Amino acid sequence: MAINAHGVEVERGYGRQILSGFHALFSFGGLSGALVGVVAAGAGVGAAVHLVTAAVVLLALGLSASCLLLPGNGHRATSPGGA
Repeated sequence: MAINAHGVEVERGYGRQILSGFHALFSFGGLSGALVGVVAAGAGVGAAVHLVTAAVVLLALGLSASCLLLPGNGHRATSPGGA
């Protein structure tokens, strides 16, 4: 839900509909991740090595991309009961 909310804010800034493109990229990410897993398994890479390598690469990519995120507005949604 947070990703969709962020996508809506980006879409508002663009002034045109682009959210479906974000969903397509999410699907492409799943497909490419599965493909990398198949290639690693086919090459005889152990599961532990593959998962640790993937975690390190994705952490580095996530941290470097985090500077591109929109700033938060500091508002938090609360439940109707106030909890």
